[in-house]
Amino acid sequence: MFAPTANTPEYQSQKALLADCNPEFAERDLLVAEIFVSDTSVLDGQPLSDADAARLGVRFAVDPQEFAVLLIGKDGTVKRRDRQPIQPEDLFSSIDAMPLRQHKLSNPAREPG
Repeated sequence: MFAPTANTPEYQSQKALLADCNPEFAERDLLVAEIFVSDTSVLDGQPLSDADAARLGVRFAVDPQEFAVLLIGKDGTVKRRDRQPIQPEDLFSSIDAMPLRQHKLSNPAREPG
């Protein structure tokens, strides 16, 4: 998630929508980045430097004055970009439709024993 500040209304809405989704995040191997222009940015709960946060904004072409939610694949490319908060179900549907996720769902790891 990218936002000018942690108080940006769209960011606050998105954060609330995703508040109870930790099991779904873990199941899909997601890392959450919260990138701000004027507040401390974090990646998976770890603080990022202002320079690293700015580099991510440039790399993914996010206007620093706008809110954006990006789904970035393991290959580093943007798979989905939204400028408004999105429902968790929509996010998870996008992930679950990806070929790598489809493969993982159709070939679950076998439990030992």
